[in-house]
Amino acid sequence: GANVNALIDDGETPLLRAAYEGSEEVVKLLVDAGADLSATLEDGGCALTIASQEGHVGVVNVLLSTGYDIDTGKCGIESLYIASEMGHVAVVRLLLNAGIDANAEPESGCSPLRAAVDKGHFEVVKVLEEAGAEGESYVIVTTFTPLSDRAASSVSCTVECFACMEEVPSSEIIVLHEGHDDHLSKMHSMCRLCTRKSISVARDQER
Repeated sequence: GANVNALIDDGETPLLRAAYEGSEEVVKLLVDAGADLSATLEDGGCALTIASQEGHVGVVNVLLSTGYDIDTGKCGIESLYIASEMGHVAVVRLLLNAGIDANAEPESGCSPLRAAVDKGHFEVVKVLEEAGAEGESYVIVTTFTPLSDRAASSVSCTVECFACMEEVPSSEIIVLHEGHDDHLSKMHSMCRLCTRKSISVARDQER
């Protein structure tokens, strides 16, 4: 029969290609036929990492149900990190339930929690924290007025401080530094109520 591990374009195996395309049934067939689960791309990406990056929940579930070795080459850690960075909540839940440590860091040194905070994926942040992820406290601002316009604007902020788990009047948030990145505004702030400095992420107010 055909070699299920024969390389195709760019050094991919059929399993890696199917994981990228989200072909759940094809992944099942390949696994049952003895596909090499440890195969990786040149950059080290494994089938689980690829599926996690693309948000293919079904493929991730199939791979994990095979007893996929999440510890090989930090595959599990990298998968959790990339899923958190991309905001794939369901994938993050699957990976955490499979036993991947919420506080483990990939080779980049950036934790899944930090990646989710930096990208503004607040649902992922909550899931990671429920799984025990630890990191610097931060404030989520759901309505935002740029710092330069704040003094002259009557628009208020609804702020939820995840350090003290309270909704805080915007006047109680001290903005120490502010910058912009792809429609997100990042601030280093301090909440007066719990006096904790924080990594802060705000979605820009729709214009």
